[in-house]
Amino acid sequence: MEVAGLLSVLDVPWWAAGGYAIELFAGRAFRPHSGFDVLLLGRDQQAVRRALPGLGVVGG
Repeated sequence: MEVAGLLSVLDVPWWAAGGYAIELFAGRAFRPHSGFDVLLLGRDQQAVRRALPGLGVVGG
């Protein structure tokens, strides 16, 4: 599933982070990726965990 589609159920802001963010800014891919980093505000972490249980959320 695409990240944007998966996160569309959220009512919180989120951003692409890490290597994909750099590639989106540059407009081209530099290397293959095995994951996608998502940045969100700390205040929204619990809402994301409740909305997407079992997703393997890592972080604070």
